[in-house]
Amino acid sequence: MPWEAFLNARPFTISFATVLAMVALRVVVGWHFFQEGLAHKNNPKWAGEVEGFLQQAKGPLADLYRRQLPMFHGFNRLLIVPLGGSRGGSDEPAASAPSPVAEGAEAGGEPGTPKEQPKPESSPVYGAWYSQIVKDWNDRSVAIANFYHFSDEQKKAGQDLLDDYAARLAHALAGYESDIKAYRHALDRNQELAAEAGAGEIPNRTARLIKRDAAATSEPGAAAAVASGPTQWRSDVESLEGAFQRALSDLATDDQRKSGAPPEEFTELKKVATGLMWFLLVGGACLVAGLFTRLAALALALFLVTVIVSQPPWIPGTIETFGQGIELVALLVIATSHVGRWGGLDFFIHHVLLRPFRSR
Repeated sequence: MPWEAFLNARPFTISFATVLAMVALRVVVGWHFFQEGLAHKNNPKWAGEVEGFLQQAKGPLADLYRRQLPMFHGFNRLLIVPLGGSRGGSDEPAASAPSPVAEGAEAGGEPGTPKEQPKPESSPVYGAWYSQIVKDWNDRSVAIANFYHFSDEQKKAGQDLLDDYAARLAHALAGYESDIKAYRHALDRNQELAAEAGAGEIPNRTARLIKRDAAATSEPGAAAAVASGPTQWRSDVESLEGAFQRALSDLATDDQRKSGAPPEEFTELKKVATGLMWFLLVGGACLVAGLFTRLAALALALFLVTVIVSQPPWIPGTIETFGQGIELVALLVIATSHVGRWGGLDFFIHHVLLRPFRSR
């Protein structure tokens, strides 16, 4: 009977053409990931690209992405975050703090006698970032001293250099204090605007939020009060850091320099970027070779999910991830098939290594 024939038939018959198409799909997708990993391996700016992409994360998980991203001395966690404290929902610059002279007079002290300047690490505006930078500089100073086997005198000179550059850093950040404060208050205002009713439904408000998210102080009222931005603050600190490290290396004698240059600092961001690069290389190679195919396809699919979630396509202003979505579907097809055993090394793992144990 036709019904019995239907029940007894194989539910899915794989033709030779289907096998070839699936193997080609596996190899092409794997080769793409392998080539991406290889390109990142040869790109000295790869870590910066990882940082830039995740810094542009949108959607409900954007804050989580940005806070977990290990940027330049915790730049994204300690400086370019909302300052907190209400300013009445305005982007107008905060009133400037009274001068130490005025404070001394109000406290009943001698007019013209300034109070002791607060320490830079106690600043509510940039103190946390300053402290992290100085700590990282101290760690780098110790690493260079150990590499060159500095004498006690050289270590003392290194400490003097650290103190000097920490003072320069404090002076630079103090010069930007009003701009940093205005920028961080603008981030506070962004949160308030995003929380207002209809913020994501009214086109004008949506466009305004997108613009402010790209540049917190881009609106006329805020832009007029801020003369610098995060790029400039970070660039100045990077210049100071480079000069500090060169000055430390110059303390080494000619004999000490024979051991070569000290190894490059392996920051948390570089660790993340390097790990991601090897993940793409190994995952892509496994797909091309058909080795642990299902596991590799599933891992790469999860990676693409994290990329797509960081740029949700239903939110205006996000980076297009349509191509990643197509590749995600292809990886899920590969992960749910036996394509690794068709023209891949998984054939030997399944039939040569595992089958004898299954037959027992």
